[in-house]
Amino acid sequence: MNHHLDRVEAQLRNLFEEKLLRVFTGGHPQHSLIADLIAAMRTNIQITPDSENLAPDQFQIHVSPDNFPGWKSNQPILDQMAESLFIIGKEEGLTFNRPPAISIHSDLIEEKLHYAITVSISDFSKPLTDTAAMTQPIENESQQLILQDAYFVIGGTTHFPLLKPIINIGRHSDNDLTLEDLHISRHHAQLRVIRNQHVIFDVGSTGGIFLNGQQVSQATLHSGDVIRIGMINLIYIHDTTASHATTALTLDIEDNSSGETLREPSE
Repeated sequence: MNHHLDRVEAQLRNLFEEKLLRVFTGGHPQHSLIADLIAAMRTNIQITPDSENLAPDQFQIHVSPDNFPGWKSNQPILDQMAESLFIIGKEEGLTFNRPPAISIHSDLIEEKLHYAITVSISDFSKPLTDTAAMTQPIENESQQLILQDAYFVIGGTTHFPLLKPIINIGRHSDNDLTLEDLHISRHHAQLRVIRNQHVIFDVGSTGGIFLNGQQVSQATLHSGDVIRIGMINLIYIHDTTASHATTALTLDIEDNSSGETLREPSE
């Protein structure tokens, strides 16, 4: 496994050495963060009963309060590193319970240290990877509900009507709602109609979903709720007094005995 991690480290250095020059000050080697992240992975990999190499997916970088603003301003670079670590790690045979995330914490009190790293492995809850769209649930054997008069207000200006029972949200162009923000994963969230209500799901993003300021993995939406994805706010509006649920026939099911509409994973 060591040679696999060596290749992961080499590829991350090729991708991020120049970008990390903006993060470090005081002559600290720019590539040491990558080396330290890989070292933390190396000592915390677990072998599963299926003989898979289960790697840490949560990386916490602890810095002093004085250095915290500078590190936090470069969170987009760390998010890109986490996304690349996931892709490269998978190619090298690593298994992750969740796509890796790198977070910054202002709690380092030892002045002689530039930073400290702790890692952990998330509990396995069968999350979808960042590169896979969620399987669409089916109601009433091929009929799905649409809630009329529901829409997102994006960034306080643009209205996006919620005209489908399943809406995929992310940075990749194959999403129903594409958001151009480097803080947003390629496939970040999914909105579904469940029991005549909209429910939003995190589909394994690196940055998470925040509902009215609180991070959530899934939540039922109510009119006026503010969902933050990356640096973009989506205000959910639904006039429940004027709208009624209507059904939409699923027309794109072919040769699928289970009745589910599947989307192929995209890179």
